[in-house]
Amino acid sequence: MTFQDRQNITATFNCEDVTKTFECGERLRRTERYTEKATGRLPNGKVELDVESIRQATCKVMYCRFMAWIRVKGKLDVESRD
Repeated sequence: MTFQDRQNITATFNCEDVTKTFECGERLRRTERYTEKATGRLPNGKVELDVESIRQATCKVMYCRFMAWIRVKGKLDVESRD
């Protein structure tokens, strides 16, 4: 077992001719900070964000989830008709 940091932890299993390595470290969904995409700062110190790009990204995720749901729902409907 090797431990470099929270993101890089590996465990290796050896048995006869088989060697298997498992990556056990934490995998973050977001590696960058939201402030890295800031468009500027207001005089009171608040960060100006690119709201339109955030909305587009959110819509893309929601669309993909909706389409996956439609595919699952369609399969369920077909199975129930048989």
